Amino acid sequence: MDRMKNTKYIVLLVILGLNLFCAPGSTIKKDEEVIFFPTAAHLDAESGNWVLPIHGWIYEPEKDSILRNALLEVLAKVSEKFFKREGDFDKKRFEERLRMFIVDNERYKKITISVQGQTFTMKLSKPNGHFYGEVRIPGADLKGSVAYQAMGVRGDRQFKGVGYLLGPEGVSVVSDIDDTIRDSRVPDKKKMLENTFLEEFEVITGMSGVYNSWQEQGASFHYVSSSPWQLYPFLREFLMVEKFPGGSFHLKLIRLKDASVLNFFKSALETKVPIIKKLIQRFPKRKFILVGDSGEHDPEVYGIIGREFPGNLIHIYIRDVTPGVDKTERFQEAFMGIPGDKWTVFTSAMVLKKIKL
Repeated sequence: MDRMKNTKYIVLLVILGLNLFCAPGSTIKKDEEVIFFPTAAHLDAESGNWVLPIHGWIYEPEKDSILRNALLEVLAKVSEKFFKREGDFDKKRFEERLRMFIVDNERYKKITISVQGQTFTMKLSKPNGHFYGEVRIPGADLKGSVAYQAMGVRGDRQFKGVGYLLGPEGVSVVSDIDDTIRDSRVPDKKKMLENTFLEEFEVITGMSGVYNSWQEQGASFHYVSSSPWQLYPFLREFLMVEKFPGGSFHLKLIRLKDASVLNFFKSALETKVPIIKKLIQRFPKRKFILVGDSGEHDPEVYGIIGREFPGNLIHIYIRDVTPGVDKTERFQEAFMGIPGDKWTVFTSAMVLKKIKL
């Protein structure tokens, strides 16, 4: 009997300890970083509230870790030889990008945010450091975007996020990133890795102008890519430098310490299809333009979406990354059941500049 009573006390103490450790508004430590990923909010017609998804990541960079620094040093030397870049190897860029894959993810943390004068506490962060939540913001007349920031931050640091407010009707552009707006050379895996970790990101000529033209015509954007979330800071910088419109981000979840690392090898058919389906289901009255490339599975992914949501589809645009190679049979199969005037294969962004939404 006493043993059972003692066990109950222990369990209660553990629960109390966890509640204290994960208390709402708990301080973000000075060696922890928080990234908020851009999301898209929809309007709840009944309440007049904006429903804003929150998605973030909390981690420790561990820049002073002897083990991590030694690992980066070894990988840098191996990569320099593998890519034959002796004398032309930007070690700083390589380590900066690769370091995001070996940070110390912070689990079981509760992040509290402040938005429009209100505070909301997110769900506990997962073992990969990612945390989620959903907030309701009054004000149907709000437009554009809404900014928010993490609370409980020590010192003068600030961790800010943004949510894009999308009306129930309008045009949404779902865009791939690699080989659609950024020159990645995905079909050539070695070159793709080189472009990802060693090179400055290069833009596909003309695509920024096309997207800005569409934004001026009222379009909103969703960047759906097979790139891992660890590359988000660099992709965000790329979009800003090249002056692409802002939009929600939807990347691939990978953690080197668990089975999610296998997501790296999953095709876009497994990862992109459910993401785009959820977007359309969240905005059932909006019309969608789908932009991708022929390097991997974008034609097949967009074909599935187009057949399932024909009433939401404006057009599919596929950038041909291997011009001169006959892919007629592939495209006809991928877009089977979709009218021929609903899909276009292009090699130059000039084709898209003529499009009026």
